[in-house]
Amino acid sequence: MSVNWYSLQPAQQQAILDGPALPPPPGILSNFDDPANMNSLTLAVISAAVVLGTLAVLIRVYAKVISARRARLEDYLGLIAFAAYVAHAWSVIALTKRPGMFVHQWDVHFRDEMYWAQILNLLRAFYFLTLGFGKVAILLEWTRIFVPQPDRNLFFWLCHVMIATNVALYVATIPITFLICIPPEASWNPFIPGKCINRWAADISTFTFHLVTDILTFLLPQRVIFSLNMPMSQRVGVSLVFSLGLLTCICAAARVYSIATIDYYGDVVYKVSAIILWGIAETTAILLVFCAPAAPKAFLGDRGLVTLLSRPLQSLIHKPSGSDASRSLEHSNSSRKPKQIKGFYSQLEERDAMQLQTINAEDHQAAQETGNNQATGIMKTTNLLVQEETVANAKGQWLDQQHSWMREHK
Repeated sequence: MSVNWYSLQPAQQQAILDGPALPPPPGILSNFDDPANMNSLTLAVISAAVVLGTLAVLIRVYAKVISARRARLEDYLGLIAFAAYVAHAWSVIALTKRPGMFVHQWDVHFRDEMYWAQILNLLRAFYFLTLGFGKVAILLEWTRIFVPQPDRNLFFWLCHVMIATNVALYVATIPITFLICIPPEASWNPFIPGKCINRWAADISTFTFHLVTDILTFLLPQRVIFSLNMPMSQRVGVSLVFSLGLLTCICAAARVYSIATIDYYGDVVYKVSAIILWGIAETTAILLVFCAPAAPKAFLGDRGLVTLLSRPLQSLIHKPSGSDASRSLEHSNSSRKPKQIKGFYSQLEERDAMQLQTINAEDHQAAQETGNNQATGIMKTTNLLVQEETVANAKGQWLDQQHSWMREHK
């Protein structure tokens, strides 16, 4: 606008702030007291998304800290992404209180539209932080799952190229969010003199690039998964775990379409509401993609939730009586009765012995990282060589040299 805000009288400024943010269409009066909105729907969507995202993160934390007892760099990056995700959700909730979600701009005071624009900048920054840290964490983990150490194959380098691309993208977009206008205050107050770049062009190019990176990230592991040496049913199962990235692609595509069809000089407050909800869906999907591979470890295995929760129940249901326990012990002893061979060695008869099998290193590493290890048999054998050395002391007594506390010091 050509009017300088600071040249206006206080009464004129107040009149503008109390007026509508956009002139209403002909025949429609502004409703500032109780405008039509979809705040209830928005809060329901936000609540469901935050609960789902939080549960996913808690399951991953349990899998890494309790079950696997090991955390890596990507786990800490994922926690940073979750913190930004919570801040992103908080920003949306703040907009439901003022001016509201899916409220027509002519039903919004100009002062509330200025507040909306400031919160929107924060919302975008938290959105970019969630995606940035989340995608880098996902790609780092995939290099550990699908690339046996210390190999550096094509998949490894493609993941690191994607990591560098995403880091460069989000390092650039976050400052642009706040510096779209110079001075920054001009981005939410049109009466402040300043220079602004084309917001629509900046948004459509940025979010289109996000969509491209989402699609590439989704496609990246599929070829590796279907080349694994395992039954097709298992490959399909692993593929489904990593196909959650398709949700991020759908949300990003819907966001790009909404931006492409919006009029930035029209009823922006109303139409941007849909874009905001697509953003929440996309960031939630990012958390699900990041946390899904760790879910089997959280539920399966010796420290898995299924095992821990089922043990008390099994002990109550299958508690043996005294006679049952005695018979079970006798059967166990008889089944493992040693067999003499040439008077020197004893051989145990292992009726249920598990057979060795050949396991490909890449398949074994992928199964270990995802928790989808359904192979049976002995996974690993270790040969130990125990050597004991004894010497005689002055009295002719033999002393064990392994334990210093058994030596005589005269």
